[in-house]
Amino acid sequence: MMSHMSSGPQSETELRIYRASVRKSSFIGVYCAVFKDRAVASPIVPWGFTRRLKSLLGVDTTVTTIGSVSSVGTMMVMNSNGIVVPNTIGDDELVELERCSNVLVIDERSSALGNLIVANDLGCVISDLISDRGASRISDFLKVGYTRMSVGKYKTVGSLFAVSNRAGVASPLVDSGTIDQVSKALGIQMIPTTVNDGERLVKLGILMNDRGIVVGKNTSGVELMSLQALVH
Repeated sequence: MMSHMSSGPQSETELRIYRASVRKSSFIGVYCAVFKDRAVASPIVPWGFTRRLKSLLGVDTTVTTIGSVSSVGTMMVMNSNGIVVPNTIGDDELVELERCSNVLVIDERSSALGNLIVANDLGCVISDLISDRGASRISDFLKVGYTRMSVGKYKTVGSLFAVSNRAGVASPLVDSGTIDQVSKALGIQMIPTTVNDGERLVKLGILMNDRGIVVGKNTSGVELMSLQALVH
């Protein structure tokens, strides 16, 4: 299910906002990942949803698990230069991803790389849980500089942000100084808000690229109003 939530005249450069669900779940960012014209989706995501993503965000979707895990959005990070995945990925899964992009496989203690890294084509922010060698390899592969960071007691910095090359959303768990730091590292405007009627791990409920923003179906009117700051 997907509904268009932006109203009024649309310009060529204006982001559009939509609400959606995957099999009645508002945690669309768990089962999918999006960057620019590329998407990766779990096999549990209905074909109709990926078809609508193509229409709304202009993305071509690769369907696969990662390490036999359906929550692909939490397992990977990508920008225009490639996709970073954990070494738990299977051979067949790797072949699928390599059909759409360059892929870097790294060996880290945690396989949930999507929860530990936030990246676009201008920079990346990497959790302190990633090793120094791993952070350097990720930075070199994605061809961007990087900043090491934890947010208070939260090491899973990737789950606290959703970004594109145009804009970003930050969890209200992140203080304003840290938001400014991440905004500068990624070269984008960021706004703090929850999604899905109070969900603070915003990555789990958002898919966004330079063309539009898709949020979970339970996202409230107040949250949508906050997101409108990114629309123009």
